[in-house]
Amino acid sequence: MKEIRTIQAAIQRMATNHQTPSDAIVYVGHQHDAIPRAIWFDPALQAMDVRAWGVIRTQLDVDQSVSLSLHKLLQKQLGYSKTTVSCILYGLRLSRWITYCQTLRNAAGHKQGHVYAIHDDALSVTETLALDPNYLEFVTRQTQHMRSHIRQLAQSILGDQQAKVHNVDLGNPKVHNLDLGLPKVHIVDLGTISKNLKNQDDTAKVHKVDLGLTTCSSSLLKTTTTSKNPRARENDFHFPPSFTSAEIALALSRLEQLPAELRQAFLDETAAQIERKRQTQRPIRNPIGFLDWLCSEYLQGNNRLTSLSVRYQEQRQMQQRHENIAEQSIKAFETEMKQRDANNTNVSTTTHPE
Repeated sequence: MKEIRTIQAAIQRMATNHQTPSDAIVYVGHQHDAIPRAIWFDPALQAMDVRAWGVIRTQLDVDQSVSLSLHKLLQKQLGYSKTTVSCILYGLRLSRWITYCQTLRNAAGHKQGHVYAIHDDALSVTETLALDPNYLEFVTRQTQHMRSHIRQLAQSILGDQQAKVHNVDLGNPKVHNLDLGLPKVHIVDLGTISKNLKNQDDTAKVHKVDLGLTTCSSSLLKTTTTSKNPRARENDFHFPPSFTSAEIALALSRLEQLPAELRQAFLDETAAQIERKRQTQRPIRNPIGFLDWLCSEYLQGNNRLTSLSVRYQEQRQMQQRHENIAEQSIKAFETEMKQRDANNTNVSTTTHPE
């Protein structure tokens, strides 16, 4: 028996061990894989989804990759049809128990397969976007899926992102990977920063503003409830250059927590911090997580905006002015050239009448 051989091998190893005497114990049962409790109770999953996750999990060890076809594996092991397997994988990806990472292609550009990550806990949307920047676009497409379960799950996810903008998970250290230290910058009071910039020169310090002039109440801990913050729209803002379309969508939902006149300042702070820390030992790898933190701190009465946001806004506005001047110069030059061509045509017509 295999168990006897295992025990005999352990006895032999103990006999040749001349270290301090000790007892030994040998496990002679079968290998078991731990199944996270959360997956059994996840309302987003059906029974076949959970079973499929378990089958996939048994194929690999922690932090190791394996080459296999998920469709063929689940069809063979569970006897599911190709359509059912596709729906299962969509459900696991939507619920973020697995994450699509990349499509592999050969030198000719032909698709070779996909790279997926499987998790022992469902990721947050922010974590998922770090691995799959197109996740929200995928969710949006699945709202038109032919299976009602997939449609409803996708619609629920999008609804959560739009409605639960105050539900920021700041307790999970995996989400952020942030350097919260802000040395060598000045804390500024929140308010109508853009209005104050008009009265500042390049060397002026950031002045405090009267929060009573904004939608904030006299206390930083509260915001007025007499008017609702208008909906944030993409065209109203300048986002950090590195933001993807999915990150912009998430940022818009976060910005709706804030008074309208402060939203651009929070984006500028995020962009400035990303740029400042890019070459440091602790770059901001999760910009949406950083923006989440800024918004949450503000809602709790903690002002985390710094003078970096003011400087970034000044630089952005200066660059925009230069671009506008260059664009106007080009248009003026094109207009002048067209006028010259028209004049030359008129001269040619006058000189050589038909």
